[in-house]
Order: sequence, then C-alpha cells, then structure tokens
Amino acid sequence: MIYAVYIISKSGSLLYHKCNLNNTPNTLASLDSNDHLVMASNLHSIHAIASKLARTSQAPPNASIPSSLPGNRSGLKRVRTDLFDIILHQTVTGLKIVLVVSKNNQDNLGHGPNVSIDTANNYNYNTIDTDDYAPQIKKIYSLYSDYVLKNPFYLLDMPIRIPMFDTSIDSIW
Repeated sequence: MIYAVYIISKSGSLLYHKCNLNNTPNTLASLDSNDHLVMASNLHSIHAIASKLARTSQAPPNASIPSSLPGNRSGLKRVRTDLFDIILHQTVTGLKIVLVVSKNNQDNLGHGPNVSIDTANNYNYNTIDTDDYAPQIKKIYSLYSDYVLKNPFYLLDMPIRIPMFDTSIDSIW
C-alpha cells in the first residue's frame, strides 16, 4: 500500500507531495510542509552521494534480470525500516519519483537492523524488487507527463499546483 508520493526535481527541490490520508500512519500524516521539504532534500542528497560512490562501470550481480523501468542505474533505490519502505526511482531526465509504502509482509519485522539502504550495486535481486511498484511509478510519470509537462502555464522546476494532476494521483491509492 502506498502511503505517500513525492516528486523531486533534478536539482533536488520538492515539486509535489501527497499523502494518502485514509491509510497513512499518524506520524506521516502529522508532518508539516517543512518536514516534507527536509525529507525530499535528504533523499536527493543521499541519492547523489550513493550515485558518486557506486561503481557505475560494473554491472549489477544479476544483470540478466531486466528492469521494467529505465533510469536509476546507480544510486539509492530503497530504504527499508521496520514500519515502511521508501522506494526511489530516478527517470532518465533526472526527475525522482519517491513512494513511501507499507512494510512488505514477507519481511521479518524485528530481525536484523532497523534501517537498511539498498543502492543499485548492492541490491539483492532475489528479494521483492522495487519493480513491484513499477506500474504505479509508470502511472505517476504518465500523469506527470500528461497533466504537468503538457500544461502551457507550468514552468519547469516550480511546485506542481495543477488540480487535475492532484485529482489523478488519487487513482494510484
């Protein structure tokens, strides 16, 4: 289940965020707009650092497994906690789509570290992949392309304030 959606620009500014208020944990629902800005900038910074540290010339261990989403060949892919996961996908143009999702039922809660970070180079391709959320990410990117980029009044890298886009995002919950 998706708790929240963030769209972060290539330069790291928060363009859009929306929480699923019907099924969001109280802690996420109680965040104010400044907290969302801090979260987006931290994710952008960590992704940039992970991209620089990752060995992009080397293919992932299971390179034969095709990814259904282009982009995000290096850097941060997923942050796992005991309560939720953060899925991050960077498009070819540098736009980042971030999903805060419910904890997977197949994970063992309470065993191992409280937080783990997966980058493109150390990602365990035998576990449930971020590609499980590929349909939702594709839909968000499609809605972004249709309602935001094709809007003649929208300026790139400005916050997204388009009611039709906001309403359409509700279809992914």
